[in-house]
Amino acid sequence: MEGNCNGVYVDNKTKTGFDVIELQNGQSNVKFSWSVVANRADQIDEQGNVVSKHVGVRFPDGPGPLESMELETTTKENKKSEIKEVKKSELEQFKIK
Repeated sequence: MEGNCNGVYVDNKTKTGFDVIELQNGQSNVKFSWSVVANRADQIDEQGNVVSKHVGVRFPDGPGPLESMELETTTKENKKSEIKEVKKSELEQFKIK
C-alpha cells in the first residue's frame, strides 16, 4: 500500500484477476503496487515428454521442511561457571612445576 489504510487482504483469486479488500470495512482510496512471479506451464508432446522452451530456466524444487532440533537454554549462572572453567584451564599452562 502506498498510503494510510487499515491493511488489506487478497480475495477471489482467479486466472483473470483478484480482489483487494481493506480490513475492518475500510474505505481508503490509496494506491498500491503488485507484481506476479510465476513459472510457465509445461508443454507436453504426444509421448508425454516435456517440450517447453523455458523448461531449463525454471527455479529448482525448493528444499523440504527443516528438521526441528531442541535448543539448550543457558542462564547467566551457567555462563559464569563456564567462564571460570575456561580461565582455570588457561592458568594450568602457566603453573610452575
